[in-house]
Amino acid sequence: MSGFFQVDWVVHDQSSEDEVDPSTGAPLNQDRILLRHGRLRGAARYGVASGHLEVEATTIDGLSVTPFEAVLSGTFPSTAPELAFDRPNESVARERATSPFAVSAHFGLMPVPFGFDALEIATERPLLERARATQAFFGAARDFGIGLSAAYEFVRISAAVMNGEPLGSGSYSGRDLTRAKDIVGRAGVTLHVGGPVWFEGGLSFLTGTGLHVGLPPTKDSLTWVDSNENGQIEVSELVSVPGSPGTPSKPFDHGALGGDTRLHVEVPVLGRLTLRAELVVAHNLDRSVVPADPVATGRTLREIGWYVGASQELSRHAEIAVRYDTYDPDADDRREQGGVTVPQNPTYSTWAFSAAAKVDHARLMLEYDHNDNALGRSASGAPTRLRNDALVLRGEFVF
Repeated sequence: MSGFFQVDWVVHDQSSEDEVDPSTGAPLNQDRILLRHGRLRGAARYGVASGHLEVEATTIDGLSVTPFEAVLSGTFPSTAPELAFDRPNESVARERATSPFAVSAHFGLMPVPFGFDALEIATERPLLERARATQAFFGAARDFGIGLSAAYEFVRISAAVMNGEPLGSGSYSGRDLTRAKDIVGRAGVTLHVGGPVWFEGGLSFLTGTGLHVGLPPTKDSLTWVDSNENGQIEVSELVSVPGSPGTPSKPFDHGALGGDTRLHVEVPVLGRLTLRAELVVAHNLDRSVVPADPVATGRTLREIGWYVGASQELSRHAEIAVRYDTYDPDADDRREQGGVTVPQNPTYSTWAFSAAAKVDHARLMLEYDHNDNALGRSASGAPTRLRNDALVLRGEFVF
């Protein structure tokens, strides 16, 4: 049995308001204390067979307790470490160094084997959350599927056939809207360059099918607009609204290619320095931030996301980190301005700065996020930067 919990205090969020959303009734206040992630994991292994069940509790959108992982695995040889999708890091690479070859099969609710950001363990991440592009493409980065992992010397390969609706990706997360499945995988290397230097890198791919949800048919209707506000129905105030035929749902293709790299250096006296970068080029894959629907827009949506970052340990008890990530959900976006069609930049970008203090199994993190996007509007209605910077204090405990 193992687990962890992370409690956040959103000290200040510029987008917070003491109000509720009139359409959903959800509170718009973000300056609050909440359980961001609380996970309990039970695991067992008997020879080649192993399995684990992990549940998550959170209060992000009200109290909820849901499954997060449920995986049945088989590992050969039985003495080799299990090649879990969610542990592509240097510490495990050293653990596997005693086993030149190992292969594992996985079945159930498991990590999506794409890139590094989606797979990094939450308690080892030097920043609070994943990059925006990772959240857009993979939600909580867990989906139902069947996969295979293999390791030989310094080579790591993972691939899976998955439903294509990851947890946290919208109304249909955890379900499958089409018969077609997503095929996703990553091939990478973990190299001991020499002395205190380790290098990790990989290439990932995804190909699959999404679904444009159709509309049901509507009947003819009659609408009354009380133009003179006398409370009396008059013939001139009645408007006929014709019905419309239903439209069928229609599948569409989506896919992505990605590359990730990390460099680990053990700095004398201080501790480990990690440099990291990742790039993902996709089409029609956004399932969380700005859900892609090429059928509705009439064209393919090209998406680009990348980040660069660095973290430095300051002894065993402290660490600082910085990351810049950017995500463009529609590289061909246009809008009307003064009767003329002009390019529009819908890019999201974030500078994240964090500092952490660590004692035994506990960690206290303070992070400032400078968020930049064009979702705001000026007094004249022109696009402008939306003010939604945030300062968050997190307490974490691992058991």
